[in-house]
Amino acid sequence: MGATNRDPRSEIAEVVKHRSEHYIDVLQQLIQIPSVGSRPDFLDRCARRIDTLIEDLGFESRVLPTPACPMVFGQSVPHLNAPTLLLTSHYDVQPAEPVEAWSVPPFEARQLGDKIIGRGATDAKGNLAALLAALDALRRVLGQYPLNIKLLFDGAEERGSPQLDEFLDTHAGLLKADAVVSFDAGFAPTDHPFIWLGSSGMLVLEVQATGSSKDLHSSRARLAPHAGWRLVHALASLRDTSGRITIQGFYDHVRPPDPDEFSILRSYPWDDSAYAEELGISEFPDNVTGIEALRKLLFEPSLTITGLDSGYTGPGWKEVLPAQAIARLEFRLVPNQTADDIYEKVERHFRAHQFEGITVTRLTSTDPTQSALNSPVTEAIMRAAKHVYGKPVAIKPRHESSGRQATWLAGKLGIAGAITGIGPPNWRGHAPDEFMLVPYFDDGIEYVANVILNFAELARFPDR
Repeated sequence: MGATNRDPRSEIAEVVKHRSEHYIDVLQQLIQIPSVGSRPDFLDRCARRIDTLIEDLGFESRVLPTPACPMVFGQSVPHLNAPTLLLTSHYDVQPAEPVEAWSVPPFEARQLGDKIIGRGATDAKGNLAALLAALDALRRVLGQYPLNIKLLFDGAEERGSPQLDEFLDTHAGLLKADAVVSFDAGFAPTDHPFIWLGSSGMLVLEVQATGSSKDLHSSRARLAPHAGWRLVHALASLRDTSGRITIQGFYDHVRPPDPDEFSILRSYPWDDSAYAEELGISEFPDNVTGIEALRKLLFEPSLTITGLDSGYTGPGWKEVLPAQAIARLEFRLVPNQTADDIYEKVERHFRAHQFEGITVTRLTSTDPTQSALNSPVTEAIMRAAKHVYGKPVAIKPRHESSGRQATWLAGKLGIAGAITGIGPPNWRGHAPDEFMLVPYFDDGIEYVANVILNFAELARFPDR
């Protein structure tokens, strides 16, 4: 009788089924560490916990300090003449505030039926835990990993990963790989698995307006400058009532989608009503629909006021003329814009308008990223989605969000990269009652394992 080729995929599914409770317990332990960026003690605690989990999987692991956070790096026992896949995620989380808006304590990781509620349940500890579980399942089935695997877990992703440029300069050799995949976030609103092959850029500014040297009785406003009005006038000059940004030269370098990108947009399973429901609205601004709405989301830059603060807004009222007013602004950028260029144009705009008492501070930024639209790692993800979920993957040539994840790393390392994730649709990202669903978590473990297996095969035998 001839020998049959062994396909480990069904065995991995059985391992996941039998070890699901253990994998969920690991996820809950990670959620229970409140690793918010403002708490370095909890960042360190979470990094050390992940370091131990990686070592238990047979990796050489280390925690590498940076000014922003500890970075956790792991490397499997080397396979000679085998491809190397770099897998990344992040362990820091958004603040839980407003805590009173949660139905359960945000860091308790309470399970209610199939729902696990907690900050980081999907973004990104659910993804990180699924990745570690997939490695455990692969090792149990195969006895070893099918290729060289490197792991990198960031503790400052939610703050823009300001440490990564310097980290990469120092450790570029450590991260050498053939491709990179980041696991983060959840399914598209249409309940399709996803691939992002790029990301928007981001520039975050603080605009401060000052009036008098101290807070005054509001009756003095007849003779004293008003910081609030100075700020309002400055902000109003940045954008017209149609939504177009009025900074001179802002759109000069915006690149429209090319034919290949348009082809990807046409194949995307876009659903106006599903996306509008996720946003909590009935229709999109300017009544855009269909592919035009998707094009606007991915290929047009934006300016958002993410925070405003001045004076008193507590119970009752206070007769006060505040001495200062502050706004946080967030620009989302698209190819071929750069954060440096837009920052210079914002400063030039305020100088040209001669606004009094206005200062601008740059808080964080990252440029747009774009990876190859076709590569073995993209094919590996597509095949994994078809095998595990039985449905096509929703591909975006770039995502509307920003960050220094796989596609950013890919550009720096000169390799292909992609971002995908295992969370459920409408998982309440960055909002109260963020959650993970157990079926998505279990399927996600299989999905990650299949991505690794597929890439091992495709990188060795690209014609398969």
